[in-house]
Amino acid sequence: MRHLASRASAIAALAVIAGALAACASPEPDITAIEFPDASAAVAVAPGANLAFGEPAWLPIGEQQAAVGLAVLGIVAGDPESWLDIVANPQAFAGETPYYVEYQYAWPTAAERGVTAYLIPVAADGAEGSRVEDADGTPIPCPLTVETLEDRPDVGLGCFVVLAPAGGAPVTGVRWFDIDASTPYQPTPDETPYYAQPVTWGAASLPSPTQSSTPAA
Repeated sequence: MRHLASRASAIAALAVIAGALAACASPEPDITAIEFPDASAAVAVAPGANLAFGEPAWLPIGEQQAAVGLAVLGIVAGDPESWLDIVANPQAFAGETPYYVEYQYAWPTAAERGVTAYLIPVAADGAEGSRVEDADGTPIPCPLTVETLEDRPDVGLGCFVVLAPAGGAPVTGVRWFDIDASTPYQPTPDETPYYAQPVTWGAASLPSPTQSSTPAA
């Protein structure tokens, strides 16, 4: 009986240790990578495409028409108070609910590495929100945790902060117009068909944008 009792105690002790180790294990990151289709068969996404969150697309970005893969993984609402710690002027955003746009880039070659798309937040009613950026126009990264991808310079994983339109509906999607805040004019369809027919991630029922839609800094 003494041996049985000792065995039971040992098993109980091992169970306690295993539970403690599990508790100490690193939690799953908020944002994890998805599998992208093979870049060798990449075809540019059609103008006006409505994509679901997590659906990859290949974007011909900028004057060089670089083939950049992008999937918007999701949009989540943040806490109106805690996110203020990541901005330089929190008083300017007091009371604002942040939305975190989660994304994953795929850069097939070193030439495209670091090239990103200028995404505009859109509310459920089609109104455009705003990006939260630093002084040089770089998006403010959100406070969510991101999966560590070692030895994968061809993948960019992260999120950035956007705000809903003033007094408007929550942010439910983003659009890509193939221009950015530095574009000084409205391009013609010959220059880029995506300006009049942007690519959208999120609700497929978003109202179509008008020709006057422009990225808001």
